[in-house]
Amino acid sequence: MALEVSQYRPNGPRRSRDDHRRRVAGWHFLGAAPGHGKTLVALAIAKAISLGRPLFELLQFSVKKAYPVIYLIPETSDRPFRKRCEVFRIPADDRFIARTITEGASLKLTDPDLLEAVRQLKPVVILDTARRFNSSSDTNSDTENQKLVANIIDLRAAGAVCVIILHHATKAANQKKQAMTLENMLSGTGDFGAMYDQAYGIRMDENLYNRGSRPDGD
Repeated sequence: MALEVSQYRPNGPRRSRDDHRRRVAGWHFLGAAPGHGKTLVALAIAKAISLGRPLFELLQFSVKKAYPVIYLIPETSDRPFRKRCEVFRIPADDRFIARTITEGASLKLTDPDLLEAVRQLKPVVILDTARRFNSSSDTNSDTENQKLVANIIDLRAAGAVCVIILHHATKAANQKKQAMTLENMLSGTGDFGAMYDQAYGIRMDENLYNRGSRPDGD
């Protein structure tokens, strides 16, 4: 896999692998620069959760119970996203419900229909990406970030088993090849950092990617 992954947790005792396996509930971040695979990783997670199968088909990332997934991605249209889902063999039924820009403007997280669906399905909700659900274009806006935090808490209160938020890394993190940290993998993390359960930084390993893209694989 041509990806590097770093994990960040709030301060506290380290958890064992079994603890992580049980900790589905909560809200979690996937942070990466554009083009570094965060949507692809999120789709792999959605497939594992909706089908109850191990993530990446690796037994150490087994899924003990399947949950429906609501995937909100207002950054793309229906046709290309559907193609991605077909490649991933994500179920085309009520186990996976997606909304793209084709269905209209970004759905507000306070939308009554969304909250009712969450109440009925008790799903995992995936937001791709956080900035599309933030009314301010400034990811460092404390007021708007606090509103997003409040909206995510409301989703959890309505019955969402888990909320997974995709978020952009800072430009410097990729341009300067900085070591992955919470601060550079999640831009504007001041309000988010105190609330999340787990966060992962994702970066494409360009050496592996370029080597694997050649026919001989060298």
